[in-house]
Amino acid sequence: MNSKKNNNNNNLKSTKTRLSRGHEVIIQWPIGKEDVYADTREIADESRPCTKCGQMPTSEGHDSCIGYVEGADYVCCGHGKEHGIIMLKNGRNIILVNDDCEKRIKKIDIYYED
Repeated sequence: MNSKKNNNNNNLKSTKTRLSRGHEVIIQWPIGKEDVYADTREIADESRPCTKCGQMPTSEGHDSCIGYVEGADYVCCGHGKEHGIIMLKNGRNIILVNDDCEKRIKKIDIYYED
């Protein structure tokens, strides 16, 4: 576990948050300060695994529980916090609802006509 702490944690001026692999991150203001994890106030350095499957992304940057998706511009499993989504290059989206990452395959091929 990374123990780097942000020295300016006492003066957090942001109420906005984002998720990083399912972990809540506080967005620091002004721009230029490092965002921190909400639970520990450690610098959000992308070193934490997915909150749902416990895995880190693949070396290519894909969510490990989904893997590479042919024909997609963006893929996110949702990390147990939101529905997963597959954004296709043709502008269509596939929303993953009632998803069980244990039943996923490691490579998904999608064929479509433009």
